[in-house]
Amino acid sequence: MKTYKTILLISLILFLNCSLGNDTSANDVPKTNTTWHLVQTTGGIEGVNDQFELGTIVWTFYDNTGNLIIDNQNTDANKEDFLDSGTYTFSLATIEGQNFITIDGTEYGEITIGAIEFIIDENTKSTGDGADGFIYTFEKVVEEI
Repeated sequence: MKTYKTILLISLILFLNCSLGNDTSANDVPKTNTTWHLVQTTGGIEGVNDQFELGTIVWTFYDNTGNLIIDNQNTDANKEDFLDSGTYTFSLATIEGQNFITIDGTEYGEITIGAIEFIIDENTKSTGDGADGFIYTFEKVVEEI
């Protein structure tokens, strides 16, 4: 009888030990939020070189809806900060191997997307090259939520 109780106790401990806290369901996978922060604007007729701190101008793309939400907290009117805060529609097009971005129906230029950097070059558009446009450089920020 004593052996039976010992085996039962060991089995119970092993069962509880294996099942508690070892749930590896999809709910345990960390979720992330990816945003792009405007960190530099260069170019234009005046040859600007404006720098922005992370978090000042934040772009969030929602591919599933085609929306772009911009949170622009820049208070320096002398800095070229692109678009105001708001919700915009966006689309991407690839033409002859180059990628272009259109926001609310206006093409803004060629885009280059890297692992941690995103650039919009207003000097190169699908209709041809221009001059005196701005180059906007964004930095990728990934946060666990």
